[in-house]
Amino acid sequence: MAQNEAAYERFVWRQTEPGVWQRGVDELEYYYSSQLLAYQGATSKPLYLISHLVLQFDQPADSSVSSQDAEARANEALRKAWDTLRYNHPTIASQVVRDAETGDLAKVYRNNDPAAFASTFVVLPSHTDADEWANSDPPAPALPTLFVIPTPTEADRPIRRELFLRVGHEIIDGVGLAIFFGNLVKLVAKAYEQGADFVVPTCDGSEVSRLSPPLRVASNMPAKGTEAQQKRLAGFGAEWAATQAPAGTRTLTIPYKKGETVPGPSQVAAATLSAEKTSQLAAACKAAGVSITHAYHAAVPMVLLDLHESERGADPVPMRYSSLMPRNERPACLPPYNTAEHPAALYHSVSPLFMPVDVTLPAAGDEAGASPATRRSQYRDVLQTLKGYYESFRKDPDFVFLGFQIWGNLFPLPPLGAAGPPPVPPFNPEPGVGLSSMGKVDAFIPAREGAVEVFDVWWTGEEAGATFNGGLVGFRGESTLTVAYNKAWHEKEEVVDFLKRCQREVLWQFDIPVEA
Repeated sequence: MAQNEAAYERFVWRQTEPGVWQRGVDELEYYYSSQLLAYQGATSKPLYLISHLVLQFDQPADSSVSSQDAEARANEALRKAWDTLRYNHPTIASQVVRDAETGDLAKVYRNNDPAAFASTFVVLPSHTDADEWANSDPPAPALPTLFVIPTPTEADRPIRRELFLRVGHEIIDGVGLAIFFGNLVKLVAKAYEQGADFVVPTCDGSEVSRLSPPLRVASNMPAKGTEAQQKRLAGFGAEWAATQAPAGTRTLTIPYKKGETVPGPSQVAAATLSAEKTSQLAAACKAAGVSITHAYHAAVPMVLLDLHESERGADPVPMRYSSLMPRNERPACLPPYNTAEHPAALYHSVSPLFMPVDVTLPAAGDEAGASPATRRSQYRDVLQTLKGYYESFRKDPDFVFLGFQIWGNLFPLPPLGAAGPPPVPPFNPEPGVGLSSMGKVDAFIPAREGAVEVFDVWWTGEEAGATFNGGLVGFRGESTLTVAYNKAWHEKEEVVDFLKRCQREVLWQFDIPVEA
């Protein structure tokens, strides 16, 4: 513990000037921050998050309250809740900056610039189309910002607000977003009910005690790995090599438009499986001893094989699909960092190894190899392989240590004093499809809180390559699959087709009638 305290001095929040506090970043925060710096010259910001939910407010029971007054109360409730969250979870108002002299990265929190924080609550015009806005290269502000689309309300109809939170992945992660949204909904409902009686706390410096440390501190991670971990790290090259495609095996990629090498705007598309179908799928998965996440993830390589159908030749082609897996580390954190008091933090890790899955593209004319029976058999093999990786990764005691060592140095920082942004990192000509699953988020986000009801919850990170960045979220009994993609290499129609193919594959594999 004493060794940790000395090594982790740089992670302690310290006041550097009136109204300004800062601390160092750990490897995970560096990983996301360095990507943003590496892509400064690109249109899209890799993994910069766009998250979404819809709130509906019941009309006040008091008939003397006009529709206009109810609208104003809803707007005020949202603003008060956002301001209160800034006090409760002040790290949401922080940003990662680079020291101009040393080049070091630091997470910085300021409470001496109220105008800057006021700019993080933005009401968009009521005629704004949410889908168009999300795909119009929306702003990526330096400070996390809540964008609100008000929907005009008719008499005796709920008041509706569509919310987008834009925030860098170096500030918050997926589980943190779920917790943050849950806290937001509860505060909005309380402020809407109390009206003028709801008091927003003042950021006078007392909120600084609530600033979140990095994962290394929150989980009391040893400053240095154990002797066994260091030994495993030294021989990690062999483990890594074993996950790479062997000679004669092709990488199973997502097809893309050739020609461009520089990213354009990031886009997002989503497909939602109804509550009825999700319920049927959940029951079928439970009977098979797998999860909905496993089922969807196993569908991905099967759909990718279909997209390479035109490449079938005289011989079968062995292909390898690879994917990473994030792991929620909040249960391993010390109190209070394992609670809803610290959502604006990166308390997860990323698998140090890819999950390799081998499949076969059948030869042209091979009816048996392309038969439904063979497809089902291959899917079951993929399903069990992925399930095995998920379980082994979740139980691996070296997962966090190795992940920090591997990903913490992936993107070197641009040289100090360089004229203009650095060149965009080289294009990856073999893009894949990743999937990050949140599972059911109802435990974090209430479907209803007081007079406020919640719908259409999803989030994803921007994509700066030709990869499909997939996300899976369960809410209100439904399952929503999203894909972030880059416009330079993909069209919306092909992405929507991919999403629908994945849905159909999962339903068909579990003998659930496929929706038209």
